[in-house]
Amino acid sequence: MRVQEASYKASNAFKLVLLGFLGTGVAGNSYWTYKNAKEQIVLNSRLNELTSEINQRTFDYITISKIAEKVLPSTVSVEGELEQFDFFTGKMQKIPAVGAGVILITENRERFILTCTHILENAEIKKDGKSFYRIKLYNGSDNKTPNSFNVEIFKLKNGKLASSSKYEHDLTLLKIPDDVTLPKNAGVLFRDITKEPLKAGEGVIAVGNPYEQRDSVSFGIISHTDRKALWANKNNHIQTDASINLGNSGGGLFDMHGRLIAINALAYGRSNGVAMSVRIDEIQKVLNEWDIKIKSR
Repeated sequence: MRVQEASYKASNAFKLVLLGFLGTGVAGNSYWTYKNAKEQIVLNSRLNELTSEINQRTFDYITISKIAEKVLPSTVSVEGELEQFDFFTGKMQKIPAVGAGVILITENRERFILTCTHILENAEIKKDGKSFYRIKLYNGSDNKTPNSFNVEIFKLKNGKLASSSKYEHDLTLLKIPDDVTLPKNAGVLFRDITKEPLKAGEGVIAVGNPYEQRDSVSFGIISHTDRKALWANKNNHIQTDASINLGNSGGGLFDMHGRLIAINALAYGRSNGVAMSVRIDEIQKVLNEWDIKIKSR
């Protein structure tokens, strides 16, 4: 009996040990299954974030392309002529002065071009006793023969010119002749920043003619919403890192809905990505003084 009892106890002990090992294995498998599942959830979450980032960036660049297509018909090249002394010939020679401008269509369907005063200063083209500036409208295409026409500075009802000194607001309004045909949907829309304030970090695109390279589009962000450039003019400016160069002055700075938020005015000489654009509320103040009404949204 004692031998049988000992055998029985040994058998039970063996079973308990075996069950213990089995229990450990099951628990271990459960633990590793849980850990793997948790890691997989984290991995899937990160993959979803990355996919979202990629999709967002793709969306942004698609948006930029669409906005550019939308605003290019409202962008023009503004040209004048400067006289400069040539030390080699000892004579005065004419050199081109090139900037940009945006087409404005008022609530009364009057048509204008808004640009910067500093690109027009002493650059009138004189012919047959008249002084004017030449506008070239490429409509965003690569055609070699643009729609070209001559314009003068708009005269206000009081007889004064719609032009503010480069040391004041640096804005000038040019009148588009009635016989000029503009592209379909030409005319910029203003952003109402009283209802939708500007924010640092917002995406923007600049359109102009840097170094006479017509209809050039650059992309950046608003670096700051309220800057002063006391050595240039007295406006409140938007600071942007969008590429602004010689020939961009007078062109538009647009938000990601294609609304005008500023007119590009200057870039710091040797800087990389520090440019200033006359803010839309400053533009509206000047236009209101000139009795020019443009739709905002």
